[in-house]
Amino acid sequence: MRTKNKLVKSRKHLEWVALNHCCISCGYSEVQVAHIRHLPSGNVGWGRKDDRYCVPLCFKCHQHQHTMNEREFWRQNNLTNPMQFAYQLCLHSPCKKVKEFSESTDYFKEGNNE
Repeated sequence: MRTKNKLVKSRKHLEWVALNHCCISCGYSEVQVAHIRHLPSGNVGWGRKDDRYCVPLCFKCHQHQHTMNEREFWRQNNLTNPMQFAYQLCLHSPCKKVKEFSESTDYFKEGNNE
């Protein structure tokens, strides 16, 4: 049985994602950090945002993500598993607490099965 994970908040990680990456949907270079709202095991995204589960999206794509079913948004943009992208960002993040996945790695792995 899994224990409840604490949310990770990291301004350092969010700034790094926004300043060093392009939109994963359209490739535009000016991006915002977009939190993945649908998580495979226990949705922490609706109002409670964990900064490990975020990806870079431009303003237009980010707005589009919020105006429709999120799973459909990822499918339409050929990003069936944004969790893998978020995982890679976390592995390379300059923020140490974001890299510490001991309990949360299951979320990233389970995202592969959707």
